[in-house]
Amino acid sequence: MKKYIYIFLRITLFLIALLGMIAGICYADYFASGGQDLLGLFCVLFAAVCFAWIWTSFVMFVDTIMEFR
Repeated sequence: MKKYIYIFLRITLFLIALLGMIAGICYADYFASGGQDLLGLFCVLFAAVCFAWIWTSFVMFVDTIMEFR
C-alpha cells in the first residue's frame, strides 16, 4: 500500500509542475506582448523552476519504482 501512495504522490507532483511550467510560459508570452517585461521575466523564471521540479520528480519517481521492485 505504501508503494502505491508514493507512486501517486510522485505522479501528482509531476503533473502539478507540468501545469505550472505551461502556465508560466503562457503568462510570460502574455505579459511580454503587453509591454510588461519584468512580469514576463518572472513567469519565465517560474517556468524554469517548474521544469527543474519536473526533472526532480521524474528522477524521484524512477527511484521510487526501483526501490519497490
